[in-house]
Amino acid sequence: MTILVLDGGMGATLEELGHDCSGPMWGSELITRDPSAIAAAHKGFVEAGADIISTATYQLSTESLTRAGYAPESHPALLGTAVQLAATEARGKSAVALSLGAYGATLPGGEEYRGFYPPPFGPRAYTEGGDNTNYSSGAELEGHVAALAQWHLDRLRLYAADRTWDSIEDLAFETVPTISEYRGIRRAVAALYAELPVSARRPRFWIASAFPNRQHPQQNGDGGRVSVAELVAAALEGDGARPDALGINCTAPAELETLVPEYTAAVAQHAGPAPWLVIYPDGGDILDFENRKWIRQPGQSPPEWAARLLRIARAAEQAGDGKTWGGVVVGGCCGAMFSKIEALRKALREEA
Repeated sequence: MTILVLDGGMGATLEELGHDCSGPMWGSELITRDPSAIAAAHKGFVEAGADIISTATYQLSTESLTRAGYAPESHPALLGTAVQLAATEARGKSAVALSLGAYGATLPGGEEYRGFYPPPFGPRAYTEGGDNTNYSSGAELEGHVAALAQWHLDRLRLYAADRTWDSIEDLAFETVPTISEYRGIRRAVAALYAELPVSARRPRFWIASAFPNRQHPQQNGDGGRVSVAELVAAALEGDGARPDALGINCTAPAELETLVPEYTAAVAQHAGPAPWLVIYPDGGDILDFENRKWIRQPGQSPPEWAARLLRIARAAEQAGDGKTWGGVVVGGCCGAMFSKIEALRKALREEA
């Protein structure tokens, strides 16, 4: 089975290169203000040995761009530039994944980690000290799925209409906090692929979630949280396009020790082509928000971080006589810079 290397966190890498990423777009504004900075980050990950590099577009949507002062007519060209920057640095050595943050990434407060979406995308927006919930069912749930499907489809159409679409090999839907958004993404991809010309590229896609404190943000009707098995069912059952991969992103590395086996066990219960597993946790260190510095933690040096991640990947690879997963992608998220991706590549070479 194949293990591929994904790149690391764009924002933290840009900061390490000396750029200010404290704004609401997490550094994506450099696409127009200083595109060479984005190019340098992509180049660094390619040189570190990444098989797949992600575009600097996680935070970008018509809403976020408009709030940042970009006129609507400028949005398509800006998004196309972001893809072109990655494709140019990939230079045929790496595949390009289009980074697509959840709808929550357009909202203040990090709602991709909590999933409190305002109507029509969810039951209600987050309020401090309020009765916050992201649970819905029946007709209400279906309405949220439909709204999120349309939102994702509208954003995908902007990319698909640009000439750079053909350079995208994967669509990475990241930090997805609700089951309604899982279903909405699947419907959006199916709708887009149905309307594209027969000869147009139809990239593979994955859906990844973060697990703050080892819990998925999606609440259930009993006051608890949904299980991994329920997430996997939302990804692999029902209508819409079937993801080519399932992922865990922006989660503490230690949490993967239990989460990945849970994913593996759940996927084994479903028929159909074996999906790939994409695991890209954070770098294991702690961010000091006030001083904008990473505080190093024991056991999280690049070699140690890479060794743990590959051990988890190898265990998943061997599950079900090697038939549960079609392959594994390993990489990093927030705080995982060049050195950790380079350590992953080095560890894989040493195994060969």
